[in-house]
Amino acid sequence: MGISTAGHKTICVPAPSEADYQKLIQKGSTFRTYLDPLIESYPELFPPEIANGYWLHDILRSKKLNLTTRRIQMVASKSVYQVRPDACTSLHGRQDRSGGEGTLSQTVWGAVRCPCLCLWTR
Repeated sequence: MGISTAGHKTICVPAPSEADYQKLIQKGSTFRTYLDPLIESYPELFPPEIANGYWLHDILRSKKLNLTTRRIQMVASKSVYQVRPDACTSLHGRQDRSGGEGTLSQTVWGAVRCPCLCLWTR
């Protein structure tokens, strides 16, 4: 299937390496164990409806990035978000590592971002 419509959402999460991220996404329980503490520690970086829970939606392969990513679906709104490692460059060039370690800044898109965790919607 893949994300093909305008308005899709991407959540960028820290991963020690792309290879480690690839291992994390292969098993649902491992991915949840990794993602849940991030949601608890940085709730402002995730969509508000994540408080109502999320499902593991599917695994998606990007030919352009040569990267496999996991998608999650919000229980309440049924919105689907792509979750990708922060080390990979977005197709739209919106990744920014200039904020310094641990800093948060507002973007022109109205989403909070930092060098490790990003939420971008378009």
